[in-house]
Amino acid sequence: MAPAVNERLELAKLCSGRNWSKAIRVLNSIIDKSSSVQDICNRAFCYSRLELHKHVIKDCDKALQLSPNALQAYILKGNAMSALGRKEEALHVWEQGYQNAISDSTDLKQLVELEELLGSAKEYQSFNSEDHVIDTISCETKVVVSEDHAVDSLSTDMSIAETKAIISEDGDSTSVTKIVISEDYVRDSLLQKTTTTEAEHVNSSTSTVTDKKLVNGHKSDTSGVELKLDDSIGMLSFYNETAKMGRKVFVTGLPKTKSISLDFRLSRGIAQVNEGNYGQAVSIFDQILRETPTYPEALIGRGTAFAFQRELNAAIADFSKAIQINPSAGEAWKRRGQARAALGDFMEANSWAIEDLTKGLEFELNSPDILHERGIVNFKFKDFNAAVDDLTRSINRDKKNKSAYTYLGLALAAIGEHDQAEEAHLKALQLDQNFVDAWAHLAQFYLDLGNTEKSMHCIEKLLAIEERFAKAYHLRGLLHHGTGQHRMAIKDLSVGLSIDSSNLECLYLRASCYHAIGEYGDAVKDYDAVLDLELDSMDKFVLQCLAFYQKEVALYTASKVNSEFCWFDIDGDIDPLFKEYWCKRQHPHYVCERVFRQPPLKESLKKGRLKKQDFVVTKHKHVLLQAADVLGQKVQYNCAAFLSNRRQATTLLQLVSQTCALPSNTRAHRSSCFLCTLANGILLVFHNLLAATLSNRLPLASLFAPEIMDLPMWTSEPELQSTYRMAGLAAIEVAQKVAKYWRFLRHANKNGKRNRKKERISMVSQNRGGVCCSTTGLSESSTLHSSNEERSASGRHLSWHDVYSIAVKWRQISEPCDPVVWINKLSEEFISGFGSHTPMLLGQAKVVRYFPNYSRTFDVAKSIIRDLKYVNNAEDRFIDLSDPDKLQKVGTIKHAGSCSDLYNVIGESFWVGTTCESTVFEGKRLEGTRITLQEMDKIGYDFAIRTPCTPPRWAEYSQEMAAAWEVSLLSLENTITLDAATLCNAYSSEVYSSNDVSALENVRDGILRMTYYWYNFMPLSRGSAVVGFVVLLGLLLAANMEFTGSIPPGIQVDWEAILSSNPDAFTASIKPWLYSNIRINTAWKEYPDVTLAFATTGAVIAALSSYDA
Repeated sequence: MAPAVNERLELAKLCSGRNWSKAIRVLNSIIDKSSSVQDICNRAFCYSRLELHKHVIKDCDKALQLSPNALQAYILKGNAMSALGRKEEALHVWEQGYQNAISDSTDLKQLVELEELLGSAKEYQSFNSEDHVIDTISCETKVVVSEDHAVDSLSTDMSIAETKAIISEDGDSTSVTKIVISEDYVRDSLLQKTTTTEAEHVNSSTSTVTDKKLVNGHKSDTSGVELKLDDSIGMLSFYNETAKMGRKVFVTGLPKTKSISLDFRLSRGIAQVNEGNYGQAVSIFDQILRETPTYPEALIGRGTAFAFQRELNAAIADFSKAIQINPSAGEAWKRRGQARAALGDFMEANSWAIEDLTKGLEFELNSPDILHERGIVNFKFKDFNAAVDDLTRSINRDKKNKSAYTYLGLALAAIGEHDQAEEAHLKALQLDQNFVDAWAHLAQFYLDLGNTEKSMHCIEKLLAIEERFAKAYHLRGLLHHGTGQHRMAIKDLSVGLSIDSSNLECLYLRASCYHAIGEYGDAVKDYDAVLDLELDSMDKFVLQCLAFYQKEVALYTASKVNSEFCWFDIDGDIDPLFKEYWCKRQHPHYVCERVFRQPPLKESLKKGRLKKQDFVVTKHKHVLLQAADVLGQKVQYNCAAFLSNRRQATTLLQLVSQTCALPSNTRAHRSSCFLCTLANGILLVFHNLLAATLSNRLPLASLFAPEIMDLPMWTSEPELQSTYRMAGLAAIEVAQKVAKYWRFLRHANKNGKRNRKKERISMVSQNRGGVCCSTTGLSESSTLHSSNEERSASGRHLSWHDVYSIAVKWRQISEPCDPVVWINKLSEEFISGFGSHTPMLLGQAKVVRYFPNYSRTFDVAKSIIRDLKYVNNAEDRFIDLSDPDKLQKVGTIKHAGSCSDLYNVIGESFWVGTTCESTVFEGKRLEGTRITLQEMDKIGYDFAIRTPCTPPRWAEYSQEMAAAWEVSLLSLENTITLDAATLCNAYSSEVYSSNDVSALENVRDGILRMTYYWYNFMPLSRGSAVVGFVVLLGLLLAANMEFTGSIPPGIQVDWEAILSSNPDAFTASIKPWLYSNIRINTAWKEYPDVTLAFATTGAVIAALSSYDA
């Protein structure tokens, strides 16, 4: 009992001496032992004297949870809200308290106090405008408390002097300070216009003490007066009245260090932090700590200033020392957690940060601020489910936290809850229509879903609020780039760079836009600028690596601009090692040492400037472009996150949007978002989940044996989005060349001279000077080009590889920032195996594009395990599941409903392989794709398909493709010369025994069979899906069949093939919507020759960019 009495005595003395920060420490100890409502109110009162208003609100909320009729809590909470400018909320709180006081009028004094507060507030509300502030006395050292985030809570246990001082300093550290001290304790409050009432309480066990008595805020000698310290009696209440200037005492001639109290100097340091003067703040805290080295509040303040200066290790050291001195300093735990989270993207930092913030919650149970902070850290480190839980709990405690709503939207989007995510983003904007970060996040959210209209609306709203917000121009540049409007993107990105010249994402994206439209000089300059910038994150390192490779490709393309398009040959001309590292986004150091570099810009541009005639749209070009734009739309996937693109949609949108919407650079935001300032902006949206591991090399015998493209999520897709113009022109060229070859075969058959030599249709490139180095002269003419093409089509074998190479070349030129290459043309390491990686689930993030295929793929994996009763583990070792013990587990697989369930059955990371039925070798089943399940750092799973491309597999699929191509040729030879009337009659006939109808059906089935094997083959580093469908359209057109419909919503043709075990199953899934939308069309035969209309590489680039001119 004695220790409790001693604590009460000490508390009374501290409050009498107005040492509020130490009083709070004593109250912390008392509350830890016995959490009484009166003690919590006492602590709230002490916080109010230090103007730590949000801590007042927290304690009052705790008190009201324990006792809803605690009138003093209503009074203090209302005062705190009023001081924070939340006048309407303050009025509401006082009204609640007043209603309780009326129904339970045990404390008439507090009832009268509430009545006066309400009357004053209502009078003020009716008389004054929203922003009219009446201060009875100003204080130059008043702490600025932020409403939105964490800076307002920088100073738990930090004290502010109870006296208001007007300080006049000469700037000399030894100067004398003149202090004007009010004899009254006057608070800076809106309610001081009339009478401000606040209650002071000293709550103690029964005892007596001789001290100075506080009466209405004045000190009076109370020697001999007995104060009864009973738990049932609160501290003595006193009221602040309007200050009278005549009642001030002037004190002069005192040294600064003697006259300013410790709490007052501490408050000055806090004020400097809040105002962004971190160096001055550190100096103030240094002075305090020289005098009192174990003062935890000063350590926390200095640590916070260090953190804002990005001196994170120094900040962590101060926070750690504060914790060592006072393990109950919850604010120190919280701050150290934030600083550790900002240290970097490694799991140790994640673990330490979460531990510290969790410890902080022990001292502030259900603190909305700490839950908010921990939610952000969980989001940053991809624990999205935990982030949703923390942020939801934070919002439940503080429904006005717009930042929490925004991050909740981001976390919900990551786990695929898009409707709830949108609702959360909109709620943040409902709270503050001018919240620029919320508009930016919402714009990014809609852009990720492929909703360009809504995204553009958000960006326009954002710019209307803050015209100089660089991130808005970056977002709009992304949107224009994603829809193929490169010149519009360049304009926006240039504006963004005029605001922030070192924005690496803007620089890289603008370089890629210049590259795409053939302005190679500007592209190279921007790529060089990217390479020259200093890095501060792994994501920017990835962009710098890409800039190196893209610059080389730009210089190579520039050297080919005025050459015939047939000489543009990335697969044949560029060094295999360069292509491999380009595909993997690996550091170019090894490449630079071993690969011949591209000639300098000046030399390349001598050959590489687009000519004006390239942009002249002739009659023939106009006909082709119109037809291509219509036909090309047929490749569009009607699925989430697939943008429609007039030229070429690309995953560069995902590549450069990894920072999502960076926080604004305003002082208000800095003061409201401690963590964002520390981390220079949280990287959003899960686009860079694997960035930190992209340089890892994995052997063939690992889980990821198909090693190539084991890239971050935004670069690991096996497919790009639709490419209207590119796809249309490529499909028409395929149709023209295949039809020409079929006519040649028919003519050769009649003369008994059918040629079966396995040769390439195009001449082998003569450019063998090294990477990106051209030896082609400028004298090559379209006449030569025409004769080469005619000779190839009329005298050489046209293989399946030749047909698909036409579409591949168009795909390469249309979006040069995507490394689209034939995998067998990579380095000698091809023999060790490469493959594509398409994730559906990454940790807890549901990949927007591919998660719709999750359920089917999951069921296929379970079926394979049940049938085969074995899997392969991460080291590619065989795991036999046929043992009796394991067989029992296999029986439970059919009930597995999640990756966690499946993983628990097997007990480790594993993969299973799909198979494809061979049509070349009877009874043989080809290796399809690998369905992989890998545990990711205890927070989730990587569930993906990974397609291997080893040499043996390549040989097998090449044979399947060749056989399917031969079947298609045989079928097409019977239909290619039929006239339009015959075709139409045959196609519309209901008599399916007709030879003509049978021939048409055989053609369609043969084309789909070849498409099936192509998708399972996946022979390109990227772009296999769009190339496959482009060739399908071209072959149908060559047979006078045009697909006039569109791919149904939710259907991804490549996935239909991958998840089908044989060609017939794939055909059955495609037939209903494909065949019903096929119409006979022979008008295409009148189209001009694509290879003549767009003879040079420059003409092709101009054609792809002409709509954007």
